Amino acid sequence: MMKHLSVMAIASALFMTACSTQNVSRDNNIPEAGSSVATSTMNSQQGGAGSTSGLNNGVGGGVSNTGAGYYNPHGAGAGAGAGAGAGAGAGAGAANANAAITLENLKNPRSPLSKRIIYFEYNKASIKPEYQQVLNAHAKLLKQYPNIQIRLEGHADERGTREYNVALSEQRAKTVEWHLKSQGIAGSQMEIVGYGEEKPIRVNSNEESWAENRRVEIRYPR
Repeated sequence: MMKHLSVMAIASALFMTACSTQNVSRDNNIPEAGSSVATSTMNSQQGGAGSTSGLNNGVGGGVSNTGAGYYNPHGAGAGAGAGAGAGAGAGAGAANANAAITLENLKNPRSPLSKRIIYFEYNKASIKPEYQQVLNAHAKLLKQYPNIQIRLEGHADERGTREYNVALSEQRAKTVEWHLKSQGIAGSQMEIVGYGEEKPIRVNSNEESWAENRRVEIRYPR
């Protein structure tokens, strides 16, 4: 009996020694599961911070180059370099300076260029014959100075729904655009917008006021 107990004691001692040896000999080069997850999470957080920094840099770069004129929707892209943007701006400025003398005719009441409002009949977008000469004069100017961009603002009177009036005012602006295109003007020189009834010249609800509100305004850059 004592011999049997001694054998069991020896076997137990050998088992405990083996377990202790296994713990000591663990490969320290292999990280624990918890350590691996923590490292991965930290790397992910660092990567996220890097992405945010890159995004902020991209947005900042775009915002810093938004000096293009309001009436020039075809200017240099927001992602362009500052040097290229400055060069393009200088070139456009020089071209507009060369056109300054001719643009003075916009203020001359004897020049057809001084007429920059085209009026329309109720619920129509067709151009009246009396405005053909006026639009042809503007087309001649735009053809002479292709760097000038204009804005065609369409308007309607208060009658009708808001959606309908916006569509009608935009159609009126497009009709003026089509006429200028027929005279050889590039579409890139014109910007179209329809305001509907939102910007009336006169606010009275009578035919005289409505007639003045049904219009397209030709706006040149300042």
